Amino acid sequence: MSNRFMTQVYPAPNSAAANQQSNLQPQQYSPAARYSTPGAVQSQAPAAPINSCYQTPSGHDMRSPQLMSPTQASVPGAVSQDTSSGLTPPIVNNTALQRNISNMDMQPNGSPAVNPPHIRMVQQTTPFYGHDPNVAGSVQSDMCLVGCFFVVIEHEKVLVDRLDVQEIGAVVRLHGGEIEFGVRAYNNVNSDRVTHVICESMRHPLVQQALKRGKRCVTLHWLNDVLTKKHLEAPWRVFHLPTFWTDNHRPAAGKIMAINGFNENERCGVRMMITAIGARYTPHLTSHNHYLVTKISEGEKVERCHEMGISVVTYQWLVEIYLGIKNTLNESENCSPVPGMVSETNATPYNIEHYSEACKQFLFPWKIPILFTNEQWQRALEVKRNVENDKNIFPNKRFRITTPPPTDEEIEARRPELGTLKEVPVVCFSGFTPEEKDALGRKVRFLGGVITEKVQECTHLVVLNLWRTLKLLEAIALGKNVVGPNWVTDGYRCRVIPDSLDYFARDDENEKAFGYNLKYSVLKARYRKVFQDVTFYLTPSVEPSYEELLALIELAGGTVLRERPQPQYVIHCIETESLLLLIGNDSDVHLLQYLTDCGMSVHNVEIILTGILRQKLENSPLYRVAPIRPPLQSEAALLQTTKNTQQNASQRVTA
Repeated sequence: MSNRFMTQVYPAPNSAAANQQSNLQPQQYSPAARYSTPGAVQSQAPAAPINSCYQTPSGHDMRSPQLMSPTQASVPGAVSQDTSSGLTPPIVNNTALQRNISNMDMQPNGSPAVNPPHIRMVQQTTPFYGHDPNVAGSVQSDMCLVGCFFVVIEHEKVLVDRLDVQEIGAVVRLHGGEIEFGVRAYNNVNSDRVTHVICESMRHPLVQQALKRGKRCVTLHWLNDVLTKKHLEAPWRVFHLPTFWTDNHRPAAGKIMAINGFNENERCGVRMMITAIGARYTPHLTSHNHYLVTKISEGEKVERCHEMGISVVTYQWLVEIYLGIKNTLNESENCSPVPGMVSETNATPYNIEHYSEACKQFLFPWKIPILFTNEQWQRALEVKRNVENDKNIFPNKRFRITTPPPTDEEIEARRPELGTLKEVPVVCFSGFTPEEKDALGRKVRFLGGVITEKVQECTHLVVLNLWRTLKLLEAIALGKNVVGPNWVTDGYRCRVIPDSLDYFARDDENEKAFGYNLKYSVLKARYRKVFQDVTFYLTPSVEPSYEELLALIELAGGTVLRERPQPQYVIHCIETESLLLLIGNDSDVHLLQYLTDCGMSVHNVEIILTGILRQKLENSPLYRVAPIRPPLQSEAALLQTTKNTQQNASQRVTA
């Protein structure tokens, strides 16, 4: 995978989700960043046909004859979209099943049962499917979503902004699927076309309606894991299914939880489950925590919990809360992992359907394979090609090296002709493949320039687009020339270094999405640093990382406190009208509770990232992180003074 697809991109805010930043993946990527450029993914050789996504315990294929597809040819053949199978979905019931998972038989019962003396009946379990078994082995990995039509609801809670919606849509279409967003989209689309509803809560009215119609209701985590595997299959993790809880009632509201013993691949899903039940996740363990969700019974964190009186609970405990099997929390309860408990996040649908009646209902639609016609296959291929050729998604398609770069000999021969340049351009590149970077670098050196990897050392940053990357933010903060690749190619063709102002990078889509004008921001940064005379305090778990934000703030003229501000220091800032900004997220806001109780605001990192892009410090409510609890005193005195101070400082910065 080329370097350009590893560029970190920081998402923009929106009014609904700016304060939920800690609930999301911290650093979003473009579709091109997560997946290889078109043509880079080699299609896998067709695998042998399989009976289902998971082998049934009985080993028998229980598919109805009418669901069998034609014999597979070189490409998947046309199959009927008729989903009648003789299986009737069970009636939806929202009542939580009050059963303890540890008391259940976690494997489907495949043992023989004797009825009359001479009649032997064998109980069999219907298999779970992804694609129709007769074509599944021939579906290429980069078309793993063909035949799937997704409708995403409740996406305002989990997606940061419009660019995230565009990104997910592009990724799904790049893998053969179709996707729409919102409840209105579900009602407008022919319901027979919809195969999946991506949601957060199983109690959403549309989810209940979709389940009755046999739709597969899953979370975005399932979609992400399927795209990682590049293979369509039934949910195999609990957090692939929506939670029992809704915003109106989450049993762990106000609680703070940490985790222990889970690997990197498991943490994201466990973190989502914690958030879904209403608690706040923290990557660290402090006395503020109420619970530690642990996979193992021993370890430093477990010992510290015993010393601090923090409840230690198991992953099974979290599963029972998430699914609504257990609906109350008791901070005095402690339980350690024991044999027979659910401790692994990876399971099979055969295990999960025994966890609760709701799980069985949500997994029932997966007992019918995904079918697609030849027309759907051809249409998916056409949509995939359109996505691959979209220059907004794959900006490298805008750039083509039309002239070969100079050789080392030509560069050396050119040096005497250059003489001594008054201003030697020092160039840094962002977003290019190694081959493109080498070709452009040779042309820069031919013109007498120098190549560097550090934005702080460069005079020009050459970019393909204006995705919000760390290098772009650094360049704007320092007032560097941010130019497109044609600045290099035109200069090489004319044998002269062009004027930078005529070649400033333009990206109307991203500039509109983030609300700024690149040239204006760069020129403004040269006049005055946006964070001049502003002091910040960053909590430990901010995302992007503490080190990256520290560097950005200092490049933009700000100062960062290394220790938590004491009340006396805060009072001094208020009295002297010095602007102090507290930066944190949902995972860390409790560390500043002694200040939020007095009415001070904690902001998310958007106030920094967007402030650098726009070269304007905005004290917007969209950037506020909700405190653990409301202020203990009236905000009339302290909060009003703080607001006036922030307003005055903002006016000084943006003047």
